Amino acid sequence: IPDLVNVNDYFKSRHYYQPYDTPYLFAQPEKVLVIGSSEGRNVLSALSKGVKEIWALDINEDLFEIFKQPLGEIGKMIYYRPEVKIVVAEGRHFIEKCPTQFDLITFQGVQTGSSPSSMQTPTSIETFLLTREALAATWKCLTPKGMIM
Repeated sequence: IPDLVNVNDYFKSRHYYQPYDTPYLFAQPEKVLVIGSSEGRNVLSALSKGVKEIWALDINEDLFEIFKQPLGEIGKMIYYRPEVKIVVAEGRHFIEKCPTQFDLITFQGVQTGSSPSSMQTPTSIETFLLTREALAATWKCLTPKGMIM
């Protein structure tokens, strides 16, 4: 398992495509907001692409603690990296108060409503986050050349 120093070498050695790599086919952002950072694969993709500042946002504080302590090595210790800023918040609330602008805002880690329990709940987090109003607020958080994925 790679340590803090050689995590970039680990990703350079991958010979397969990761869905979280998609935004980096179109741009080289310096500042990224990852909404729904969960287990961190999308944060790892950003690190592997040389992103200088990553805001990892998730509503579940326990996920960050799990991947900092008991599962830290499995998570490549990403939440200790200086490039990664942990934000515990609900995505839409954060977007509406957006403290800065980002080159890329990714919703790739947001749940899709595919689990039976989320299908039974019409007010799931993603239905609140992926609305016309929320996406309009998201556009305001982007730099002039920023993008949403």
